[in-house]
Amino acid sequence: MDWAGSWRMTLFLLLEDIPVNLRPLISSISIDGTSATTLIIDSTTGEPLSKPLLYNESCPDALPIVKSIAPVNHTVCSGSSTLCKLVSWWNNDDSNRESALLMHQVDWLLWLLHGELGVSDYNNALKVGYDPELDSYPPWLLSQPYSRLLPSVRAPGTSIGHLKKDIRRQFELQMKFYKYAVVGLPDDCVVCTGTTDSIAAFLAARATKPGKAVKISQLFNFCTYYG
Repeated sequence: MDWAGSWRMTLFLLLEDIPVNLRPLISSISIDGTSATTLIIDSTTGEPLSKPLLYNESCPDALPIVKSIAPVNHTVCSGSSTLCKLVSWWNNDDSNRESALLMHQVDWLLWLLHGELGVSDYNNALKVGYDPELDSYPPWLLSQPYSRLLPSVRAPGTSIGHLKKDIRRQFELQMKFYKYAVVGLPDDCVVCTGTTDSIAAFLAARATKPGKAVKISQLFNFCTYYG
């Protein structure tokens, strides 16, 4: 299964599916997805260097190594954590280390829209070891040789940059109905850092009080904001 290719195709099909009359009203775009869905990409081209590792895939070979450096009971101390996936790749595929970069699924999809490699959000970065209280990666992680693959981290919903010009043009239409005016995504449409599906679901459901629950079933979700 070409996961990365199918995600890319789905993203652009969703953009194409936005009604033409609503496209000029879109002010920002973001994506949420299941945490720990991991890609190791080429830091120059952005293309995956190996198959993506899905959120539920486990890397038991890396777990003892991760447990030896991380605090006890830390989020990364699970075979399916992003850090275990990174360590497993690092120990088994040394041919591409120099040009490699870690990105989560939503980071990579958003990169297709804004063009700046190596940007993530602190919700997705939790399972690779990011510490939101320190607002940085912890020293025990930064001391590891593979730490240079880690993306920079910003708050969810933070503007990264404007939608790339070629993407805007891809969805422009010359419409007779609009007297041949160009109808498409606006020049000032910004692309924002994403989040995880559970956080997005709670925000969408407005579950703000103890006792409320939200069921998650999507692999990734595409969000647009109008006006």
